[in-house]
Amino acid sequence: MWDQRESGKTLQLNASPQPLTVNRYQQDTHDLITYLLHHFKRPKLYLVGFSWGTVLGIKMAQQYPNLLYAYVAVSQLVHQQQSEQMLLDMLKKQATTENNQIELKELSLIKIPFENKDELYYQRKWLFKFIHRPMSDADLKKDFDELPNSLFRLGVTAGKIDFTKEIPALQCPVYFFAGRVDYQTNHDLAYNYYQQLKAKNKHFYWFEHSAHVIIGTEPDLFQQTIIDKVFPETYK
Repeated sequence: MWDQRESGKTLQLNASPQPLTVNRYQQDTHDLITYLLHHFKRPKLYLVGFSWGTVLGIKMAQQYPNLLYAYVAVSQLVHQQQSEQMLLDMLKKQATTENNQIELKELSLIKIPFENKDELYYQRKWLFKFIHRPMSDADLKKDFDELPNSLFRLGVTAGKIDFTKEIPALQCPVYFFAGRVDYQTNHDLAYNYYQQLKAKNKHFYWFEHSAHVIIGTEPDLFQQTIIDKVFPETYK
């Protein structure tokens, strides 16, 4: 796990003097990888990106395939703005079916792309209830209230990227891991992207009992897939 700019102890001890942009984080990712390869005297490494990390991961895989044995895309963002619209439409349909007036009222406040953190909170609140994720509304609201505005705006910016157009091909091995009920980074978008992606060595694995956070819900299968599939096929 990597404390990125404006995150965790890094935010407390070493706030970023530079504006937060996708390109800035991408450069940080490259700097970290080259440091690790030099420090441990290795020619390549395995890069695993999860959620927001897949924005950085797939850009690294495109630009520096020679540094990676493989890229493992866990809950890959494809076109997050489209994914959020698909989720909002699904939640509104569900709320209408159940005649849930509170949900319909809160969902009606959401605009895509998000204009503020409250809209993101409402979207996630009703998603988590839909997939039966146990988290209190108060704790969830606290998390979003504490989210720095700089990171919120960065997420909205990253959500406008359409990787089906920006990255149509990769030159390194790529493995997609997707939760069967992931509507946060929509699993259908991920699978469709995988199908059209041009790559000599690409693979897709479904995690049948997972939504977005595969590592938390099916950690044993996650680890075993890397050990049994990714490593033998890519490490020489």
